[in-house]
Amino acid sequence: MTKQLTNKLTFELGWWLVTAIICLLVYLRVTTGFVSYPFLVANMAFIVIFITVTRHVFLLRHTFLANSRNLMIAFIFVSIPLFLYSLTMYREFKMFWDDGSLIPFLKPGEYDTQMAFANFFRQEMFFFAIGSMIATFIFPFRLVKAVWSKYNRGYI
Repeated sequence: MTKQLTNKLTFELGWWLVTAIICLLVYLRVTTGFVSYPFLVANMAFIVIFITVTRHVFLLRHTFLANSRNLMIAFIFVSIPLFLYSLTMYREFKMFWDDGSLIPFLKPGEYDTQMAFANFFRQEMFFFAIGSMIATFIFPFRLVKAVWSKYNRGYI
């Protein structure tokens, strides 16, 4: 393996490790406050999409994606369903929150503690959901620019 390939592999694995640690921390926090949480999968997906896509938007030339035009073109089309998934799950969570349906899923305790916990997860969910929607909206434009630059200029 070349040094450049080793560096890219280390970079990629490092970011996936950071993403996994953040998901684990959120999961542990969810299990301490909720009896069950119907949006756990969506929450983890928001975190993974937000971190991964944002990383590719800003650090594209340092990823494996930068060397493959076909992969970049494929990810242009993959970002569309990711955006729609983020939008749909955000809307479902927003309707769920507005109806007050989250309260029965909280573990028993003082009302103020429950509300603080619920508000924390509302803000966390909104942050990663909106971040993932913005990132997946910008990502195809960044990839189109990268494909164009690689084809016309020879670099990203």
